[in-house]
Amino acid sequence: MADVAAAGGGLDAARLLASSSAPELGAPADEEAGEEEAPAAPTRARNEYDASKMGALQSAFSHSKGAVRIGETARAFFDMVEETLSTKRQLDHVAKRDDPKNYAAKFATFEHTARQQDLRGKNPLAMTLDDVFAAAEAAYDTFRGEMTMLAGSANAELVMAPLKTRERAEAKVRGQYDGMNCRINDVVRCSIVCDSEIELVTAGIGFASLVSTCAVSIVRLKNYFHAPRWNGYRDALYTVRVKVPSDDPDVDVWHNCECQLHLRSFYGLSPSSVAAYAKLRPYFLGQEAVHAERTAMLGDLHRAGLCGIQPLVRGVPTKLQNSLARSNRSRFG
Repeated sequence: MADVAAAGGGLDAARLLASSSAPELGAPADEEAGEEEAPAAPTRARNEYDASKMGALQSAFSHSKGAVRIGETARAFFDMVEETLSTKRQLDHVAKRDDPKNYAAKFATFEHTARQQDLRGKNPLAMTLDDVFAAAEAAYDTFRGEMTMLAGSANAELVMAPLKTRERAEAKVRGQYDGMNCRINDVVRCSIVCDSEIELVTAGIGFASLVSTCAVSIVRLKNYFHAPRWNGYRDALYTVRVKVPSDDPDVDVWHNCECQLHLRSFYGLSPSSVAAYAKLRPYFLGQEAVHAERTAMLGDLHRAGLCGIQPLVRGVPTKLQNSLARSNRSRFG
């Protein structure tokens, strides 16, 4: 399909960027360890057009003699895109230098359906956030002990995080899990930081050995060494199910915790892009098809080597429009 021309396409792209999923400039970055955070649930559907934001973006884009002039609102967005692309290039360079064999990519991603349980083992769907935190506190020491042994066996560093704050947990349940408290898996979390490919593989083998034991099991792996995150970051995200003491001795109760497996050279780079990551990430949430389209768009810009405001101003609207056109063709034939 022929590309949509960039000239005159800025406003169509602006409408997409002005949707209710757009991040607010100046929002604080979430630097907690553990699973990625999502913003609170929007008041309208994720892809529904938000007319209240259109005026600012209409004034942000203008065209003159083939050049694109942008205002401060648009400039801030493109600055974040450029920073993200720069970080992505840096992460790709580090991957080639420090993880050339990418052995960790061999561990297959798998999902789970195991939900949190309260200390009485009742219906997970009836759990309150108080129930989740009570089980999390009961699981913390066992989880820390198991992860300490695993990190030690790989000669890696264990970084335990405090329990997720109540405020962050409430926001995540509301914004990402439709109010279902039993679905949040990272109230208890840690990172294992490896210095080499060999340590990564050793830790991965250690996790594989925990697939099913009497006290702990691995019920999910999201392997971003195999398929990097949209911003180029690579790690492996394990959901670790820990057996905890139950209020009922006849009932087995398990609590889901989270461990992120990092290569130190990636881990050390991650703070440099935290602010841009936090602001851009809402564009990459939502339905899988939306996430895939926009991740592919960012990847196209990255591979094109675009840098500087003007190429991005032309590239981003074109790529967004092409993404929407492909989606419409697949939908309507």
